[in-house]
Amino acid sequence: MNQARREAYQNLIESLLTCPSEQKIEILQANLELIDDGFAQYLREWVTETLATLDAKQAYNCANFLFGLAISFHELRQGSRTSNLEVVIACLEIALTVVTREAYSKKWAMFQLGLGTFYVNRIRGKKADNLELAIAACDASLEIYTRDAFPIDNAQTLYGLGVAYRDNSQLPEAYNTFNSAIETMELMRSEIIIGGEADRQKLAEAWNKLDQALETVMRCG
Repeated sequence: MNQARREAYQNLIESLLTCPSEQKIEILQANLELIDDGFAQYLREWVTETLATLDAKQAYNCANFLFGLAISFHELRQGSRTSNLEVVIACLEIALTVVTREAYSKKWAMFQLGLGTFYVNRIRGKKADNLELAIAACDASLEIYTRDAFPIDNAQTLYGLGVAYRDNSQLPEAYNTFNSAIETMELMRSEIIIGGEADRQKLAEAWNKLDQALETVMRCG
């Protein structure tokens, strides 16, 4: 990586740091030639060095910026999907060095779930290795996202875990995990504990995904 490329990466990061959130996608679209595996590597190096100079509050703000950046890269439909996912994973892995279970348990679980989801879809690396990392991240998330405390998040995490098991050809584990997600959603529906239209929409979307996933498991099993 030459110095000119590093400076270009740095300028892009600074633009993303200072722009309004609604402009991030526009900036990324204007700089697609910079979004590659080298950018993901540079981002890891730059953020790691920067975090060492920040106090706890600043580091937490940086972690939140990284999560928002991960979402922007996930939503980016242009450029290399492979490279976009590498940046997303880099953002979440670095953020999780700051957002710990002890200090920010709910956000930690959310970041772990995101990481698990993106590892399932990762293109780089060995598929089996990525799925094992996805399973580990979803399992970690479930330590906080229990059925009693966070039923919707629990069901969504179980779905993500089931997909990882399914794609890893562990069909019995996938079937059992999807059934656990169904039990959670049945509980939500029977006890009427979903509080609004947004939650009802989440539940409907989760049912649709589970139906499709279970059909795949039944065909493969």
